[in-house]
Amino acid sequence: MNLKYQNKGNVIYQVEDYEFRYSGKKIAKIELMIFLDEPSYAFTYKLVNEDLPSKIKESSSNDNLLLQKLGLDVYKYADFKSKEAALQGAIDLISLIDKKREELVDVSNFV
Repeated sequence: MNLKYQNKGNVIYQVEDYEFRYSGKKIAKIELMIFLDEPSYAFTYKLVNEDLPSKIKESSSNDNLLLQKLGLDVYKYADFKSKEAALQGAIDLISLIDKKREELVDVSNFV
């Protein structure tokens, strides 16, 4: 698509909603963003775990600080070229957060 926008930074994208179950329990809602002008994908998520700080509980695939703190490659998460890759990234990130939940509950470990 070649859409025309009034302002730099304007973008239109499609959204698909998913829910993720981990070890049999619902732990997150995932919003997959599909950018129409170029074939790229990103995601946001919201964890249902009330114990986690809000910085971790709700975030996105372009939260470089969170990705670095978790030891993940920020470039891998910056621009997904397929829906499958973006959803796999969401699964990997949310699973890692759940595994590290106890150390992440303490906000001082995250600053």
